Amino acid sequence: MAGPKVYVTPVTAGLSPVGILALGAITGIANTLETTILSYTALGDETVGDIVMGGTSYARYNIYLNTALVFVLRSGPTRQCNLALQRPLQLAAGDIIDVKVIHYNLTWTDDFEATILGV
Repeated sequence: MAGPKVYVTPVTAGLSPVGILALGAITGIANTLETTILSYTALGDETVGDIVMGGTSYARYNIYLNTALVFVLRSGPTRQCNLALQRPLQLAAGDIIDVKVIHYNLTWTDDFEATILGV
């Protein structure tokens, strides 16, 4: 994670256009198995403003930063879940974000997607 630069993006950047840093999708995921939807490695100093996730079933989304679990979110009635950060997450070159999913739908396999948005 970034060293002394904890927050370098101005607050007004929340109103700026965003870029898609990574997009991932997986299909046919069996229940109770934590599965990676996408993995993203920062190429330089980058800022993450949001992570959007969804799927065909309710699920628990685990977000890892450099192999450490940093966020856990659960999808609601719309089967969509957003990590809307109050302050953008600053990444340094080489930092890795993994978005993983676990679902408990016992009747069939499910599909999931995730998008990491940068500021």
